[in-house]
Amino acid sequence: DERHRLREEISNRMDELVRNQDLSTQTLQESIERDVNAMQDAWAEHARLEDAEKSSFEKAQALISAQVFHEVRNALSSVIAMSEMTSTLRDDPTMTPSGLVTSVNEMLDQNEEVVRYSLSMLNNILDINKIKTGSFEIQKKPFDLTDLMQKATMMQVVKARA
Repeated sequence: DERHRLREEISNRMDELVRNQDLSTQTLQESIERDVNAMQDAWAEHARLEDAEKSSFEKAQALISAQVFHEVRNALSSVIAMSEMTSTLRDDPTMTPSGLVTSVNEMLDQNEEVVRYSLSMLNNILDINKIKTGSFEIQKKPFDLTDLMQKATMMQVVKARA
């Protein structure tokens, strides 16, 4: 009969709609799972990159600190060497008083340069820490490149003489 056929058709259509809805729900769940997995992978990669950046910065900081400490140590060694040379000159019987004064004044000037350089290196360490904490401010200041090169050369000459 017609009613029975209509009921059967409605029932079949309802079953088809349920299957389509189940399929859509499953597809949506799979899509959400893929998106969640992709987000988790992205966060993991982000964390890995942050760790790599932090490690790279720490390595660079360690290398810079080692270089600065090396420079300060060399500068202090130069001061000690110049002090020893001054003592040697003082005890040299062939040294005239005016020659002694001239040599001592020259070495004192060199010592001052070395100490200023050491102070500059220590200030660099402090600047690195300021950079790390985010409190460093860049200042544009003119400088004399020739003077800087002469000072650097003078320190190396003193070290070579020692």
